Amino acid sequence: MKMLKKYAYLLTMAAMAFGFAACSEDSADYEPAQPVSPDCQEVYFVSSNPTTLDLSSIEAQTAVFEIVVARNYAYAAASIPVKVESVDMLVDGETETPAFDIPETIEFADGELETTLNISMNGPLADGVYGFNIAFEGEEYLNPYKVFDGGVSYGLKVSVENWELLGMAQITDDMLTGLFGAPSVTWECECWTRSTKPGYVCLKNAYTSTFPHNAPGDYQEEDHWWYINITNPAKLLLETQYMGFDWGYGEFFFGALAYGKMENNVITWPVNGLAIGMPAMTGTSLGYYGNQNGAQKIVLPL
Repeated sequence: MKMLKKYAYLLTMAAMAFGFAACSEDSADYEPAQPVSPDCQEVYFVSSNPTTLDLSSIEAQTAVFEIVVARNYAYAAASIPVKVESVDMLVDGETETPAFDIPETIEFADGELETTLNISMNGPLADGVYGFNIAFEGEEYLNPYKVFDGGVSYGLKVSVENWELLGMAQITDDMLTGLFGAPSVTWECECWTRSTKPGYVCLKNAYTSTFPHNAPGDYQEEDHWWYINITNPAKLLLETQYMGFDWGYGEFFFGALAYGKMENNVITWPVNGLAIGMPAMTGTSLGYYGNQNGAQKIVLPL
Protein backbone atom coordinates (compact mmCIF):
# COMPACT_ATOMS: atom_id res chain seq x y z
CA MET A 1 0.00 0.00 0.00
CA LYS A 2 2.80 2.42 0.88
CA MET A 3 4.49 1.62 -2.45
CA LEU A 4 1.30 2.45 -4.39
CA LYS A 5 0.96 5.76 -2.54
CA LYS A 6 4.58 6.52 -3.39
CA TYR A 7 3.95 5.91 -7.12
CA ALA A 8 0.78 8.02 -6.98
CA TYR A 9 2.72 10.85 -5.41
CA LEU A 10 5.42 10.65 -8.08
CA LEU A 11 2.80 10.65 -10.86
CA THR A 12 1.10 13.70 -9.36
CA MET A 13 4.39 15.60 -9.15
CA ALA A 14 5.22 14.65 -12.75
CA ALA A 15 1.84 15.90 -13.94
CA MET A 16 2.34 19.16 -12.05
CA ALA A 17 5.77 19.58 -13.58
CA PHE A 18 4.32 18.92 -17.03
CA GLY A 19 1.58 21.43 -16.38
CA PHE A 20 4.08 24.06 -15.31
CA ALA A 21 6.16 23.38 -18.39
CA ALA A 22 3.13 23.58 -20.68
CA CYS A 23 1.99 26.81 -19.10
CA SER A 24 5.46 28.24 -19.46
CA GLU A 25 5.60 27.21 -23.13
CA ASP A 26 2.16 28.76 -23.86
CA SER A 27 3.05 31.96 -22.10
CA ALA A 28 5.96 32.45 -24.46
CA ASP A 29 3.49 32.76 -27.38
CA TYR A 30 0.84 34.76 -25.51
CA GLU A 31 0.43 38.39 -26.54
CA PRO A 32 -1.75 40.43 -24.20
CA ALA A 33 -4.52 42.55 -25.76
CA GLN A 34 -3.73 46.19 -26.26
CA PRO A 35 -5.22 48.20 -23.40
CA VAL A 36 -7.83 50.85 -24.12
CA SER A 37 -6.70 54.36 -23.35
CA PRO A 38 -8.24 55.60 -20.07
CA ASP A 39 -9.10 58.80 -21.98
CA CYS A 40 -10.90 56.94 -24.80
CA GLN A 41 -14.00 58.85 -25.86
CA GLU A 42 -15.51 55.98 -27.92
CA VAL A 43 -16.39 57.92 -31.07
CA TYR A 44 -18.60 56.44 -33.80
CA PHE A 45 -20.86 57.26 -36.76
CA VAL A 46 -24.56 56.87 -36.00
CA SER A 47 -26.51 54.29 -38.02
CA SER A 48 -29.10 56.80 -39.25
CA ASN A 49 -26.59 58.42 -41.62
CA PRO A 50 -27.55 57.71 -45.26
CA THR A 51 -25.36 55.34 -47.28
CA THR A 52 -26.90 56.13 -50.70
CA LEU A 53 -28.45 59.30 -52.14
CA ASP A 54 -29.88 60.40 -55.49
CA LEU A 55 -29.29 64.01 -56.56
CA SER A 56 -29.78 66.09 -59.64
CA SER A 57 -26.67 67.69 -61.09
CA ILE A 58 -28.05 71.04 -59.91
CA GLU A 59 -28.62 69.78 -56.35
CA ALA A 60 -25.16 68.21 -56.29
CA GLN A 61 -23.45 71.57 -56.88
CA THR A 62 -24.68 72.91 -53.53
CA ALA A 63 -25.24 69.68 -51.60
CA VAL A 64 -23.89 69.48 -48.04
CA PHE A 65 -24.14 66.13 -46.25
CA GLU A 66 -24.46 66.52 -42.48
CA ILE A 67 -22.94 63.29 -41.20
CA VAL A 68 -23.79 62.73 -37.53
CA VAL A 69 -20.94 61.60 -35.26
CA ALA A 70 -21.39 60.63 -31.61
CA ARG A 71 -19.23 59.74 -28.62
CA ASN A 72 -19.94 58.04 -25.31
CA TYR A 73 -17.71 60.27 -23.17
CA ALA A 74 -17.81 64.04 -23.50
CA TYR A 75 -15.60 65.27 -20.67
CA ALA A 76 -13.54 67.57 -22.91
CA ALA A 77 -13.49 69.32 -26.25
CA ALA A 78 -11.93 67.23 -28.99
CA SER A 79 -10.61 67.66 -32.50
CA ILE A 80 -10.62 64.17 -34.00
CA PRO A 81 -8.59 63.39 -37.16
CA VAL A 82 -10.55 62.05 -40.13
CA LYS A 83 -8.88 59.40 -42.27
CA VAL A 84 -9.98 59.35 -45.92
CA GLU A 85 -9.79 55.69 -46.88
CA SER A 86 -11.07 56.28 -50.43
CA VAL A 87 -12.69 59.02 -52.48
CA ASP A 88 -13.68 59.17 -56.14
CA MET A 89 -11.76 61.69 -58.22
CA LEU A 90 -12.88 64.15 -60.88
CA VAL A 91 -10.51 64.23 -63.84
CA ASP A 92 -10.10 67.36 -65.96
CA GLY A 93 -7.23 66.85 -68.36
CA GLU A 94 -4.22 66.13 -66.15
CA THR A 95 -5.86 67.55 -63.03
CA GLU A 96 -7.57 65.33 -60.47
CA THR A 97 -9.88 66.75 -57.80
CA PRO A 98 -11.73 64.79 -55.10
CA ALA A 99 -15.46 64.63 -55.78
CA PHE A 100 -16.07 65.49 -52.12
CA ASP A 101 -14.66 68.16 -49.82
CA ILE A 102 -13.99 66.24 -46.60
CA PRO A 103 -12.80 68.14 -43.48
CA GLU A 104 -9.61 66.91 -41.84
CA THR A 105 -11.10 66.84 -38.34
CA ILE A 106 -14.36 66.36 -36.47
CA GLU A 107 -14.94 68.96 -33.77
CA PHE A 108 -16.66 68.24 -30.43
CA ALA A 109 -17.30 70.98 -27.88
CA ASP A 110 -16.78 70.23 -24.18
CA GLY A 111 -19.74 68.18 -22.97
CA GLU A 112 -21.08 67.60 -26.49
CA LEU A 113 -22.10 63.99 -27.24
CA GLU A 114 -23.09 64.56 -30.88
CA THR A 115 -21.79 66.74 -33.68
CA THR A 116 -21.93 66.85 -37.47
CA LEU A 117 -19.24 66.44 -40.08
CA ASN A 118 -20.26 68.58 -43.04
CA ILE A 119 -19.14 67.12 -46.37
CA SER A 120 -19.89 68.86 -49.66
CA MET A 121 -19.55 67.85 -53.31
CA ASN A 122 -17.16 69.49 -55.72
CA GLY A 123 -18.91 70.32 -58.99
CA PRO A 124 -20.05 70.60 -61.60
CA LEU A 125 -20.60 66.86 -61.83
CA ALA A 126 -21.45 64.71 -64.82
CA ASP A 127 -23.92 61.84 -64.59
CA GLY A 128 -22.51 59.00 -62.52
CA VAL A 129 -22.08 57.49 -59.06
CA TYR A 130 -19.59 59.12 -56.69
CA GLY A 131 -18.50 57.84 -53.31
CA PHE A 132 -16.12 58.04 -50.37
CA ASN A 133 -15.15 56.07 -47.28
CA ILE A 134 -13.81 57.67 -44.10
CA ALA A 135 -12.76 56.54 -40.62
CA PHE A 136 -11.37 57.91 -37.37
CA GLU A 137 -7.76 57.97 -36.26
CA GLY A 138 -6.35 58.05 -32.72
CA GLU A 139 -6.28 55.50 -29.85
CA GLU A 140 -7.85 58.02 -27.51
CA TYR A 141 -11.01 58.01 -29.63
CA LEU A 142 -11.49 54.35 -30.59
CA ASN A 143 -12.42 51.31 -28.51
CA PRO A 144 -11.74 48.20 -30.64
CA TYR A 145 -13.52 45.93 -28.13
CA LYS A 146 -16.98 47.49 -28.50
CA VAL A 147 -19.55 47.36 -31.29
CA PHE A 148 -21.11 50.76 -31.89
CA ASP A 149 -24.39 51.95 -33.35
CA GLY A 150 -23.08 52.81 -36.81
CA GLY A 151 -19.45 51.77 -36.66
CA VAL A 152 -16.14 53.63 -36.65
CA SER A 153 -16.02 53.94 -40.45
CA TYR A 154 -18.55 55.37 -42.88
CA GLY A 155 -19.18 55.37 -46.62
CA LEU A 156 -21.59 57.21 -48.91
CA LYS A 157 -22.53 56.66 -52.58
CA VAL A 158 -24.22 59.54 -54.41
CA SER A 159 -25.93 59.01 -57.78
CA VAL A 160 -25.88 62.22 -59.82
CA GLU A 161 -28.00 62.76 -62.91
CA ASN A 162 -28.56 65.71 -65.17
CA TRP A 163 -31.83 67.54 -64.57
CA GLU A 164 -33.19 70.42 -66.63
CA LEU A 165 -35.90 72.82 -65.50
CA LEU A 166 -38.23 73.37 -68.47
CA GLY A 167 -40.42 75.94 -66.74
CA MET A 168 -43.81 75.90 -65.03
CA ALA A 169 -46.49 73.37 -65.95
CA GLN A 170 -50.16 74.26 -65.48
CA ILE A 171 -52.44 71.54 -64.09
CA THR A 172 -56.23 71.49 -64.08
CA ASP A 173 -57.57 68.84 -61.70
CA ASP A 174 -60.50 66.55 -62.41
CA MET A 175 -59.12 63.61 -60.45
CA LEU A 176 -60.08 64.65 -56.95
CA THR A 177 -62.50 67.48 -57.64
CA GLY A 178 -64.46 65.20 -59.95
CA LEU A 179 -64.46 62.34 -57.45
CA PHE A 180 -65.53 64.48 -54.48
CA GLY A 181 -67.88 66.75 -56.42
CA ALA A 182 -65.85 69.93 -55.86
CA PRO A 183 -65.23 72.77 -58.33
CA SER A 184 -62.26 72.22 -60.65
CA VAL A 185 -59.05 74.01 -59.78
CA THR A 186 -55.97 75.09 -61.79
CA TRP A 187 -52.44 75.70 -60.46
CA GLU A 188 -48.76 75.59 -61.47
CA CYS A 189 -45.75 73.47 -60.55
CA GLU A 190 -42.20 73.05 -61.85
CA CYS A 191 -41.64 70.78 -64.85
CA TRP A 192 -38.25 69.02 -65.24
CA THR A 193 -36.52 66.42 -67.38
CA ARG A 194 -34.01 63.83 -66.14
CA SER A 195 -31.18 62.28 -68.12
CA THR A 196 -31.92 58.83 -66.65
CA LYS A 197 -35.59 58.96 -67.65
CA PRO A 198 -35.59 59.94 -71.33
CA GLY A 199 -39.02 60.65 -72.72
CA TYR A 200 -40.51 61.60 -69.37
CA VAL A 201 -41.55 64.94 -67.92
CA CYS A 202 -41.23 65.23 -64.16
CA LEU A 203 -43.77 67.39 -62.31
CA LYS A 204 -42.43 68.61 -58.95
CA ASN A 205 -44.81 68.55 -55.98
CA ALA A 206 -47.80 68.50 -58.34
CA TYR A 207 -50.18 67.07 -55.74
CA THR A 208 -48.30 67.87 -52.54
CA SER A 209 -47.21 71.38 -51.53
CA THR A 210 -48.48 73.12 -54.70
CA PHE A 211 -51.96 71.55 -54.80
CA PRO A 212 -54.49 74.18 -53.63
CA HIS A 213 -56.71 71.68 -51.78
CA ASN A 214 -53.86 70.42 -49.58
CA ALA A 215 -53.06 71.83 -46.14
CA PRO A 216 -49.87 71.36 -44.10
CA GLY A 217 -49.88 67.86 -42.68
CA ASP A 218 -51.76 66.43 -45.67
CA TYR A 219 -48.64 65.81 -47.75
CA GLN A 220 -45.01 64.72 -47.60
CA GLU A 221 -42.60 67.54 -46.80
CA GLU A 222 -39.83 66.25 -49.08
CA ASP A 223 -40.04 66.88 -52.81
CA HIS A 224 -42.34 64.50 -54.66
CA TRP A 225 -42.29 63.80 -58.41
CA TRP A 226 -45.08 62.81 -60.81
CA TYR A 227 -43.66 61.17 -63.95
CA ILE A 228 -45.48 61.18 -67.30
CA ASN A 229 -44.12 59.38 -70.37
CA ILE A 230 -44.65 61.59 -73.45
CA THR A 231 -42.51 59.53 -75.86
CA ASN A 232 -45.53 58.81 -78.03
CA PRO A 233 -47.84 61.87 -77.93
CA ALA A 234 -50.68 59.90 -79.52
CA LYS A 235 -50.50 57.13 -76.92
CA LEU A 236 -49.28 58.89 -73.83
CA LEU A 237 -48.46 56.60 -70.90
CA LEU A 238 -49.10 57.19 -67.22
CA GLU A 239 -47.81 54.49 -64.87
CA THR A 240 -49.57 54.02 -61.52
CA GLN A 241 -47.79 56.17 -58.92
CA TYR A 242 -48.20 57.22 -55.32
CA MET A 243 -48.84 60.95 -55.18
CA GLY A 244 -47.38 61.95 -51.80
CA PHE A 245 -50.54 63.07 -49.97
CA ASP A 246 -53.00 61.47 -47.56
CA TRP A 247 -56.44 62.73 -46.48
CA GLY A 248 -57.02 59.94 -44.00
CA TYR A 249 -57.47 57.09 -46.48
CA GLY A 250 -53.78 56.26 -46.89
CA GLU A 251 -51.50 57.75 -49.54
CA PHE A 252 -53.42 58.41 -52.77
CA PHE A 253 -52.16 56.79 -55.96
CA PHE A 254 -53.12 57.65 -59.54
CA GLY A 255 -53.09 55.48 -62.63
CA ALA A 256 -54.48 55.31 -66.16
CA LEU A 257 -57.19 53.12 -67.68
CA ALA A 258 -56.62 54.52 -71.17
CA TYR A 259 -53.92 56.29 -73.16
CA GLY A 260 -53.68 60.03 -72.92
CA LYS A 261 -52.65 62.32 -75.76
CA MET A 262 -50.56 65.45 -76.14
CA GLU A 263 -51.40 68.12 -78.69
CA ASN A 264 -49.67 71.53 -78.74
CA ASN A 265 -48.02 70.63 -75.39
CA VAL A 266 -51.42 70.03 -73.74
CA ILE A 267 -51.97 66.59 -72.16
CA THR A 268 -55.50 65.25 -71.79
CA TRP A 269 -57.22 61.91 -71.09
CA PRO A 270 -60.63 60.58 -72.07
CA VAL A 271 -63.54 60.69 -69.61
CA ASN A 272 -62.99 58.05 -66.91
CA GLY A 273 -59.61 57.30 -68.51
CA LEU A 274 -57.82 57.85 -65.21
CA ALA A 275 -58.25 56.10 -61.86
CA ILE A 276 -57.61 56.68 -58.17
CA GLY A 277 -56.58 54.37 -55.36
CA MET A 278 -56.73 54.90 -51.60
CA PRO A 279 -55.26 52.07 -49.48
CA ALA A 280 -57.93 52.26 -46.76
CA MET A 281 -60.69 52.02 -49.37
CA THR A 282 -59.22 50.12 -52.33
CA GLY A 283 -56.19 48.28 -50.94
CA THR A 284 -53.44 48.18 -53.55
CA SER A 285 -55.85 48.42 -56.50
CA LEU A 286 -57.19 51.41 -58.40
CA GLY A 287 -60.80 51.67 -57.30
CA TYR A 288 -62.39 54.95 -58.40
CA TYR A 289 -62.73 56.64 -61.76
CA GLY A 290 -60.75 59.84 -62.20
CA ASN A 291 -61.35 62.53 -64.81
CA GLN A 292 -65.10 61.95 -64.55
CA ASN A 293 -65.82 65.23 -66.33
CA GLY A 294 -62.96 64.96 -68.84
CA ALA A 295 -61.41 68.17 -67.47
CA GLN A 296 -58.03 66.80 -66.28
CA LYS A 297 -55.38 68.72 -68.22
CA ILE A 298 -51.66 69.46 -68.05
CA VAL A 299 -50.13 72.27 -70.09
CA LEU A 300 -46.37 71.70 -70.47
CA PRO A 301 -43.75 74.44 -70.97
CA LEU A 302 -42.12 72.69 -73.94
